[in-house]
Amino acid sequence: MASGNVHVHDAARVPLQDAFVALHHHLTLESSEPLRRPNSSHVLTSPAAMAARFSDHPQAVAGERCAR
Repeated sequence: MASGNVHVHDAARVPLQDAFVALHHHLTLESSEPLRRPNSSHVLTSPAAMAARFSDHPQAVAGERCAR
């Protein structure tokens, strides 16, 4: 199954996710920067964007089982 390791559903929520990471680690927002994800790459994307990202594995985007 293809996954984008999503942490926010909308880019506007990135600052809130950053605040949650800082709170979780009992740090300031500034000092938590190394622990935060590059959130622009962890935002929910469209099905078309996922298909493009995982073009090598179309079955994973379609939700099909992969052969072992």
